[in-house]
Amino acid sequence: MVLLFPCSLLQNPPLASSPVREHARFTIRFLASVNDMADHEENIKAREFHDRSYKFIFSFESVVEDFLRAFVHESWIDEIDFSTLTDVSTEFVGPELKKGMVDKLWRVQFQKHSVHLYILFEFQSSQDSTMAFRMY
Repeated sequence: MVLLFPCSLLQNPPLASSPVREHARFTIRFLASVNDMADHEENIKAREFHDRSYKFIFSFESVVEDFLRAFVHESWIDEIDFSTLTDVSTEFVGPELKKGMVDKLWRVQFQKHSVHLYILFEFQSSQDSTMAFRMY
């Protein structure tokens, strides 16, 4: 299952209050304004900052849990044991031994089942209609 969330949804995340979440709110709003920079070189720097910032924000278990609870309106979300959230290596080797990397990858278990769910975050500074195909 692939769940895609447009970048615009992240600009005002419905996160509960805490210092980490307040920092996340500020950073997300700042990043949304940086995306409109005109100068190409500055835009590249802004996109790199954008990517690193989202990776940092989503490195906190509490932010990942809040994000999933806020945006995934499915009954199975309540069956996840969020205390088992585990940060997984983002580097992998694909077909033809090509090195690959994803932005953020988490593993979590369900409460009553010995099933793991992998949650992959790929952060884009602009909308990409082919993202679902690129993820495959």
